[in-house]
Amino acid sequence: MFSWKRDGKAAPASRGKGFLTRLARDARGNTLAIVGAALVPLAAMIGSGVDMSRAYMAKSRLQNACDAAALAGRRVMQADTPIADVETEAERFFYFNFPQRVIPAAGGAPAHTEGPYGTNAVNPVVTSPTAGTVRVEASTRIPTTIMGMFGFEDLPLNVTCDASLNFVNTDIMLVLDVTGSMAWNADGSDTTNVPLADQRITSLRLAVMALYDELSPIQEQLEEAGLRLRYGIVPYSSTVNVGHLITDVNQNYITASTTYWSRRVNFTTPTPATVNGPYWEYYRTGSPGYTSNASQSTSITQAHCLNFMRNQSFSRSTPTPAYSYTAMTSAQLNTGGPAPNPTVATTFPHDGVATQGGSSGEHGWSGSPVAPDTSGTERSCRRRRTETTTYFTFQFNTDAFGAYAYDTSQFRLGNPVNVAVDIAPNSSNDDNYGGTTLASLANQNLIQIAAQSATIAKVPTTWNGCIEERDTIASIDEDTTSIPSGAHDLDINGIPSSDATRWRPQWQEVVWNRSSGTAGSAYGAASCPRESVRLTTWTEEDLQDYVDDLTPVGSTYHDIGMIWGARMISTGGIFADGCETFNSMPCNRHIIFMTDGEMAPTDSTYSAYGINRMAGRIGGAGEDAEELTVRHNARFLLACTAAKSMGVSVWVIAFGVGLTDELTGCASNENQASAATDQETLIARFRQIGNQIGALRLTQ
Repeated sequence: MFSWKRDGKAAPASRGKGFLTRLARDARGNTLAIVGAALVPLAAMIGSGVDMSRAYMAKSRLQNACDAAALAGRRVMQADTPIADVETEAERFFYFNFPQRVIPAAGGAPAHTEGPYGTNAVNPVVTSPTAGTVRVEASTRIPTTIMGMFGFEDLPLNVTCDASLNFVNTDIMLVLDVTGSMAWNADGSDTTNVPLADQRITSLRLAVMALYDELSPIQEQLEEAGLRLRYGIVPYSSTVNVGHLITDVNQNYITASTTYWSRRVNFTTPTPATVNGPYWEYYRTGSPGYTSNASQSTSITQAHCLNFMRNQSFSRSTPTPAYSYTAMTSAQLNTGGPAPNPTVATTFPHDGVATQGGSSGEHGWSGSPVAPDTSGTERSCRRRRTETTTYFTFQFNTDAFGAYAYDTSQFRLGNPVNVAVDIAPNSSNDDNYGGTTLASLANQNLIQIAAQSATIAKVPTTWNGCIEERDTIASIDEDTTSIPSGAHDLDINGIPSSDATRWRPQWQEVVWNRSSGTAGSAYGAASCPRESVRLTTWTEEDLQDYVDDLTPVGSTYHDIGMIWGARMISTGGIFADGCETFNSMPCNRHIIFMTDGEMAPTDSTYSAYGINRMAGRIGGAGEDAEELTVRHNARFLLACTAAKSMGVSVWVIAFGVGLTDELTGCASNENQASAATDQETLIARFRQIGNQIGALRLTQ
C-alpha cells in the first residue's frame, strides 16, 4: 500500500488501490506492447537466417575455389617443380573461381577489396605438407546485414583442401587396329601410295606416344609410391600374334596335331619302264664274249652263231646275265620307300635261223669293217639285243583337298618344318614335284611328302606366332545375349584341357583355298600383325620402337582383337596378368580399343577361324560377307561385355570413320566412345583419355 498527497492532504489509501486494480483489469493496448517486445528476438531470428544463408553460399564458393586451386597446383607439381610455380598456378585458379574486386573510396570510407557476397579480401596459402600433396587454406569474413544490430558485424569463413594423386595401380591394354586401311590417309580419300607421314598408322603411333606422355608424370609418381602403371598392346587384323606368348606359359596350350584345310598328294602312277634297243651285238672272243663294236667281231660256226643269237652257252661263250625281278614289300608300298633298285630284263629277239642277211640275227654280213662272211664254215656273227629297265617307284598322280591332320608338335615350338611345294597343282603348269618318283604313296600331306626324297622341292617354314582360335559355336548371331557353352574362343579365362580348348598355329604354307568348281590353289601369305605384348612397364624409347614397327596388314576382325584384349588384362586365365590389388593398393584396368573401320570379314580370308568357305566355323560354310559381319559383330559385343563384367573400363575410338552401334555399345558408356576424323583429333582424344585415366582426386 502506498499513499500520495493532493492539495497537501494525503489521499485515501483506498483510492490508489482502485487505480492499480483497474489498470490490471484493463487489457486495452496490450497487443501493441507485446508485438513491440517480440520484434527484437524476431529480428534476430530473421537476420541470422539471412546472414547464415549468405555465409553458406559464400563458403560453398570459397570451397570450390579452394578445390580448383589444389587440383591445379597438384597437376603442375612434379618432383622438381618449385613450390612457387605451384603456388602461382593454384592462386590463378583460386581467384578465377573466387574473384576479388576493388571497391573505390566513397562517403568517407576508404578503398578496399572484397570478394563474392561482399566477403573480405582473401589470400590463399599454398603449401605442400607431404610429398605429392598440395594444400590450400583460405580464410575470410563476410559482413552481416541484420545481425550487426546485435553486435555480430561479420562471420568467419575458413576452408582447407588437399589434392594428391589418386595412388591406384593402373593397367592399360591398347587394342589397335592395324589392318590394311591404316595405310590410307585419314579421311579415306586416298588409299594407294599414301606418303608415310599422311598414313593413319603414323597418326596412331603419334597418338599412342601422346597417351604415354600424358601419363608419364603419373607413372613416375606411382613408381615413387611403390605402385605401377603398365601397358599391354594387342595389334589385330584378321588374327592376332600371341602364339609365342602362349607357349611361353605352356607349350601344351597349342595343339600338337592340327587339322587344316589342305592338300594331300598321291604318288600312285607306276613309273614307266625304259626300253633300250633292239640293237646289234657282235660275237667276239675274250670276256665278255660280245661287243657292240663290229670291228671287234670274231668268226664262229653257224651252229655256234645260233647259240649266240639265243643267248645259249657253247664251248666258246657263256650266256649274258639278266637281272631277276624283285617285288616291293608291303612296308615299302605303304610308307613310300626305300624302293628296290630297278631291274633290267635283257631279251634277244631272233628268227631261229643263223643265215646271212637275217633281220634278227646274222651269220656273216657285208659291211665295213668286214669280217669273213661268205667263205668257210666260220663267219662273223651278230644278234639283236633289247634291255627293258623296270622301276619300282611311282609318279605323282592326283591331289586331294580336304581337312587333314598335320603334326604341329615341332612347328609350335618355333622349329623349322619342311613343306613340299609345287608350281600349280592340277594345271598345265604342274611340275609334278619336279618329276620325283617315290614308292607308292596315297594321301600324304605336304610334310610327309617333303620327307620322302631330297629331290622334292620344299621350303622350310617357321611359325610366326599368329593363331587360329580354339573351338567355338557357329550359330552365334545378334540374338545371342550370353556366351554359349562350347564357345571356347569367347571363354576369356578358360584354361586349355583338350584340343577343343587349345589354340592352333596358323600355318599359311599348308593351307589351300578352294573355290567352287576348281581343284584348289595355294592360299599364299596370311595376314599376321606384330606380336602382342603382355602388361609391362614401358620406357618411352621402348614404346616408340614398338609402335614404329606396326605395319598395316589384313582385314578387320574386331572380335579377335577384343577377345585377346580382355584375355590379356584379365586377373584370371592363362596369363592372369591383371590385378585387383598390388602392394595393398587397388588396380584400375582399362582397354583402349582403336579402329579405323567397320567389321569386314569374308569367306575367303584366312583368319583366326580358318577359311570360312571351307571350315565353316562362323555360321557355316558359304555364308556371305553380310551374314558373317552380323555374326562377328555379335561375337565382338559378347567379348566387350565379358571385359566390362571383369571390372575393366572400355574406351572406344573410331578413326576416319563414324561410330557404329556396335562400337558405341562396346564402350563402358557413351562418353567413352568417340570418333576422330584427323590426326590432330586422334592425338587429342588419346591425351584426353590419358587425362581421365590419371585424373587427380581430392583427398580431403
